[in-house]
Amino acid sequence: PRLRNPCTMLLPVPTIASLLAAALALNLHYVLLGRPFLEGPLTSRPVLAVGNAAVGKLVRRTLTREGVPEPDRTETYSDGTSSGRVDIYEPEAESVSLGEPRTAIVYFHSGAFIAGHRSFGAGVCGFFASHGALCLSASYRLTNSGDGVAGCIQDAWAVLRWTRANAGRLNIDPSRVVVAGDSAGGLLATSLGTGLRVGAGVAASEELPAAVIGNWPVTTLGSRSYVPTRTAEGAWEATGAGDDFPVESAFVPSEYGDSAERTQARLRQVLAGRFLLFGRRLGGLLPQPVYPSDDAASVSPLWFASRPKLPPMLLLTGGADQVVPCDQTTRFAEAARGAGNDVTQLIFEEAGHGGGAADF
Repeated sequence: PRLRNPCTMLLPVPTIASLLAAALALNLHYVLLGRPFLEGPLTSRPVLAVGNAAVGKLVRRTLTREGVPEPDRTETYSDGTSSGRVDIYEPEAESVSLGEPRTAIVYFHSGAFIAGHRSFGAGVCGFFASHGALCLSASYRLTNSGDGVAGCIQDAWAVLRWTRANAGRLNIDPSRVVVAGDSAGGLLATSLGTGLRVGAGVAASEELPAAVIGNWPVTTLGSRSYVPTRTAEGAWEATGAGDDFPVESAFVPSEYGDSAERTQARLRQVLAGRFLLFGRRLGGLLPQPVYPSDDAASVSPLWFASRPKLPPMLLLTGGADQVVPCDQTTRFAEAARGAGNDVTQLIFEEAGHGGGAADF
């Protein structure tokens, strides 16, 4: 019998190219570079984008069934360099003085910077709207974009500038724009409150929001400052051995807790690798995480908190928080108060991450 040319049995070149492109997009090659198989797909842009969109729709449907108000409308914000979407919740008519510009509250959702959706803000925004404020729940670039947390912060500034620029149309007082956020969103709120701008210098006092509300807010992303330790003299020391933490860390399993060096190395791996907080190597083609030489000081509000004339802040924290240590927030609050700023920290002693705080 006549043999077929083996070349004719191969897949067409366009098909092979498409399969290779899909494999690279899903980071399936990470396993060839020594990484766990699931790390590639779970940190790939397509999977995260689809997953976040699905979660957003699911959360919105669930909240609607529970009677949480839907946004009155959704708009696009832009400051010429950054853009995104905001869900807008109008205040209830009986809670507003007719003709007077309203207070506005810009809310940033949680999700460890790599996940989450603006629909998470429905309960918070519905509550504030029922008390007379116009509330905006903002989307922002997530770290799977490749821009790291710096992109999240840049988008947060864009939302604030857009809100003020549209004050007349929104019927709000541009001098009464408050920012609020949960967890990762708390870092964005405190970044705006301290004037932290990436690569653009510190913002002037008149550019800051009128006030800041942070629930379990992340205030530092540095491995040496993420879990601070207070000495007997009251000073703050760098992150020590995980085995000595007063509250166990969700990010430091016991096998990494025998020394400060191993604990800090583990935190760097989690913050840079799992959450992609500092960008990707070669656009994500390489799995090795990027970690900044300044121990993330340039994207950590903690190191900007000691400047004077910051807006008043209300920080709500859990004393048993294993994700964002309560002491991290305490250190931030003390630094800000030391510069003469009005910062209140409420500690819910037995509460973990997302517990206690303001129940909307």
